[in-house]
Amino acid sequence: MNKVSAYIFLFITSALLISSCKISKHAIRKKAIVDSSALVHKQFLLDSMANQAIVDHYKPIWEPRNDFETFNCKTKMRYDGKNEKQTFSASIRIVKDKQIWVHISALDIFNVARVLITPDTLKMLLYTKNEAYILPYSELNNYIPVSLDFKDLQNLLIGNPLENISNTFNATETENTLTLQSVLSAFSQSTTYNKQDSLIKSIGLQSIEENGPSCVVQFFDYNKENYNRFANVKTFNINNKGDNYFIDMQIQKFSFNEKVEMPFTIPKNFILKINP
Repeated sequence: MNKVSAYIFLFITSALLISSCKISKHAIRKKAIVDSSALVHKQFLLDSMANQAIVDHYKPIWEPRNDFETFNCKTKMRYDGKNEKQTFSASIRIVKDKQIWVHISALDIFNVARVLITPDTLKMLLYTKNEAYILPYSELNNYIPVSLDFKDLQNLLIGNPLENISNTFNATETENTLTLQSVLSAFSQSTTYNKQDSLIKSIGLQSIEENGPSCVVQFFDYNKENYNRFANVKTFNINNKGDNYFIDMQIQKFSFNEKVEMPFTIPKNFILKINP
């Protein structure tokens, strides 16, 4: 993974972990392990005619979603992967369905990267190399483990399941949890809910390619007072071509539905590379 793809990878993995929540009182967690043995009580293999029935049956659990117009947060994250450990700060801003803006810094002082994503375009500044990149959005999927369109990425940022509930093919139920599995064009999604309050416990993504990459996002310590579907802590586990990556994130502050600015100006001394 070259420097350019590494920074894009870092941005995406950090962005996927952002949720609208205040900082957790807990310390950074150790790497979480998903215990699939707990999901064996009931299993329904669904044919195409049964899909809609299972979707309708569990609608009260999966239907609640976070809605917003704008989102803004500051966070700290710890990155551990492939012989590298880093601690970064990130500012994330979203205008729903239009723009995602991220600024990454080290030690809250040194600029590392700035990214502006729209449904069509990815723009990036690499301050450490004085380079600027302008790429079509489709190029983003060359640098991340699973293929995500703009709304997929936005949903994961806000803690929503992806927009594919109608493609559910499998449901696994325990006394306290429900896991729905569904398929998108390039990967399958497995979303586990707490049945009592409909909160998402984890979202797993698996490439449809043989031995393809996968990632699991886990949600902890929900804030049930103000924004009752947002987790205070997220962990992100990725396996890509045998390499493992882990990110743990804590939110420092956040706001919803307030005016946000997304400054992005290419400095004169930067080298511009368009779709390199």
